[in-house]
Amino acid sequence: MRKAFTLMELMIVVGIIAVLASMAFPAFSMIRRQVNQLKCSNNLKQIALALEVYRQEHNDSFPYYLRVGQSATFDPLNTANIESMELPAKMFVCPLDKNRGMQVLMGRRIPSGGGWGDYSFLHEKGSSYLFEASSIRDTAHFPSDLIDYFYRDMESTTRPSPGTTSWAEAKLHQQKFGNLKDASKSNYERYGNPFVAETMPIVRCYHHVDWNVVSDAQRKVSNVSLGFNIFLSSPYWEKDVTPNIDP
Repeated sequence: MRKAFTLMELMIVVGIIAVLASMAFPAFSMIRRQVNQLKCSNNLKQIALALEVYRQEHNDSFPYYLRVGQSATFDPLNTANIESMELPAKMFVCPLDKNRGMQVLMGRRIPSGGGWGDYSFLHEKGSSYLFEASSIRDTAHFPSDLIDYFYRDMESTTRPSPGTTSWAEAKLHQQKFGNLKDASKSNYERYGNPFVAETMPIVRCYHHVDWNVVSDAQRKVSNVSLGFNIFLSSPYWEKDVTPNIDP
């Protein structure tokens, strides 16, 4: 009676184990990524709740920052943030962010024409998330061309003036009037209707996006909406609502 495996049998067993392992590793990687995405969604839910409480306690206003701001010295604006509401620092870091909230672009790519790469002041150190509803009007803390850059397509008769309004106010304006084409173009016209609060982002996480031409249209950006719910969108979220808007 044989009591041991032959070399050939052992090689077959090892081969089977190797095949099973090669099939399992991608599944483990996918599961780990999904778990991290779930953790990020939980972070955003806590941030959304904190923003909602902040607005209720501050006459429906948004804070200046999510975290403590950018100044290395004392700055009264630093107190206008939701971190002061005892949210732990880890809540501001997406588990998929390899730089732990220290990358200036916050997971976004640098466009060929510059653009986003020029706006390092939008990054809050230690935060993976882009906050698009700051109430800062002071140009010493928020460059005066910010509103003009992001909301250049607004109606001229109702458009907030750069340097005199906050990004939060411009966001509310965009919700009310929708997006318009660039007024400098010959075919200037309205594109789409006013936006719905539940699908209009105010906090965004770009660390779930694989930046390439194909995925740019896929809904992989995690967001907190103006209505404080969590949803996925493409990087250019307006296209999800109005597909024919200017690229």
